[in-house]
Amino acid sequence: MSKAFTLDDIAFLTSDKGDTLLQKLATEDLSDRNLINLIPKLRGTYSAEQTSAAIETVKLRHKAVDKFGDEAAKMLFTQDALEQASDPLIRKYRSNKIARIDDDIHPITPDEQIIDAGCGIGSDTIALARNGFSVVGYDLDETRIKMAQHNAARLNVGARFATLDI
Repeated sequence: MSKAFTLDDIAFLTSDKGDTLLQKLATEDLSDRNLINLIPKLRGTYSAEQTSAAIETVKLRHKAVDKFGDEAAKMLFTQDALEQASDPLIRKYRSNKIARIDDDIHPITPDEQIIDAGCGIGSDTIALARNGFSVVGYDLDETRIKMAQHNAARLNVGARFATLDI
């Protein structure tokens, strides 16, 4: 069963201490057999919650390579959010389609923005921002919004995010 991330988990994972642990774990064998020995060593420095969040994040980053390539190593995910994140070809198609629609129907002016309702961890929002759109992603889940903010910042993308019941 996958871990349900909390805001405290996100705060730790995005801290210097959390980033250090994530970098260390990125090169570790995280198989069940190896975790039996690794977890007690980590618990000397990190809490059970921190250790669990970091291990889950690194495992998800490995799974995310198919959808996010090398950028997965910089991002935060939940199992559900990763499964729900659009395939890279779909993200590109949607972003390009919106660009063509707006060119054909009416040009987007600098004061207009696109809203990504139910943005999750921000994958579509980031794709739209990379295509030059002013975009804001909304989601009810504050944890996913924090992940989306982190993901956009780590990928140097100027998308904005806010918690909102859409």
